[in-house]
Amino acid sequence: MTSDCYVTLFGGVGKIGGNSILVEDKGSMILLDLGKDFDRYGRFFQFPFTMPTRSVQKELIKTGLLPEIKTSKRQNLSLYVEYEGSEVKEPSTGCPLQHVFISHPHLDHSGFVTLLRSDLNINMGSMAELIFSSNVETRRDVTLENKLYWDLTKKDECKPRQKILKFHDGMNIEADRLKINPHSVDHSVPGAYGFVVESPSARIAYTGDFRFHGPAQDLSEKFKEELGEDRLDALIVEGTNMNFGRIGSEERVERDAFGVIEKSFRLGNKLIIVEVKSSDIDRINAFARVAKSLDSTIIVTTRVAYILDKIELSELKARLKYGVPKLKDDVRVFTKGRLTKWEKELLDRHQGMEVLDAKAITSPEKKTILIDSGRFNVFDATPQKGSLYIQSVSEHLSEGEEHEEERFLNSLALYGLVVYRLHSSGHASPLDLIEFINEVRPRMLVPIHTEHPEAFHEIFKDNMNVIIPEKNLPITVSS
Repeated sequence: MTSDCYVTLFGGVGKIGGNSILVEDKGSMILLDLGKDFDRYGRFFQFPFTMPTRSVQKELIKTGLLPEIKTSKRQNLSLYVEYEGSEVKEPSTGCPLQHVFISHPHLDHSGFVTLLRSDLNINMGSMAELIFSSNVETRRDVTLENKLYWDLTKKDECKPRQKILKFHDGMNIEADRLKINPHSVDHSVPGAYGFVVESPSARIAYTGDFRFHGPAQDLSEKFKEELGEDRLDALIVEGTNMNFGRIGSEERVERDAFGVIEKSFRLGNKLIIVEVKSSDIDRINAFARVAKSLDSTIIVTTRVAYILDKIELSELKARLKYGVPKLKDDVRVFTKGRLTKWEKELLDRHQGMEVLDAKAITSPEKKTILIDSGRFNVFDATPQKGSLYIQSVSEHLSEGEEHEEERFLNSLALYGLVVYRLHSSGHASPLDLIEFINEVRPRMLVPIHTEHPEAFHEIFKDNMNVIIPEKNLPITVSS
């Protein structure tokens, strides 16, 4: 009997990132993730010098950065707005796909969401939506992806163009004949989800990005248990680390950070700069705890402060094991140059909070830890020699990023900064992946977000049907 259920991968095939997955059954369909392929992005653009700013058609579609989503019958889905530098034009034709689900707010899974037509149902977890919107609202560049987040017809107010629907763990969401159940998982950003999709023909699961060694590892364990309770026809599983395991938990990062920072202070240094993603709230919390235990001043950049403030104002702190550092009470704020509108509004909401400038970095009076969401420019404000720079960000770099990394490290060495790298992967280790798949036991296994899909085939081919996916080629799923 021929199945009407198909899964098509439009990104994340044979590489890390750019996930985009179409699930169809009997005319009903959903899109899981719509992320940036940074490797391909780097073939045409270089941050911050050349970025797509004027045309969706010429800069993103012509270059193949925006995936051309087609159904299993090869019908092109009209998903994106048109924009040629002045006016946003919504598609004039209808679209059979009405529901998009985003697993988490990292750009390789959500980076092109803002280019979607505004009449779609875009679904994110509550924490994911908060982080996603915060990241866009605080961006200083004006790329198409950031520009089209806003309703450009509203000249006198900043209003998002799209409405994002928020879900939470355990919800049952219906999209035509499909039922979608989001399940919280542990990742390097809070609010990450995997999904179970129940269709008339099959039960399909998608892990998103997940791990089993973070502060919310119990969520990934629960996801594994629930997947194993019933027949699973297909599992779309991320495999970032399948070819190379890294031992290290978030607890170990915090212990190592304490040891390195304590020794640096003991040797007479007064400044620690920590590079961490603004969305990695668990890591920010860890360094804030280290700073507090060493009786040092904690400074965060305004971008970090903005997202901490939004979390504090929300009802989402329950996901975070340690809450968040409180502005004014726990941390000071560091400003870089002229204040933007959102920075002014942030500081107005926290009047009396101590705001520091470059002097706090170039000539610190007390032991100081600066938590920065980007790379600190030593040419703008030069720290004293011997200052400690800790990189605590993702280990995956594209070829272009590797050259940028080398240039950055050269600048730190030029001014005598000492560099350490402390990081715990946001992705499951090889042995955890193998254990997960063996316990879930899907009938069909589809690896995504990995440079080594063939490893999955060799390990699991005797126990299940392993499909090494091809980009844009529908995969038939049968029960």
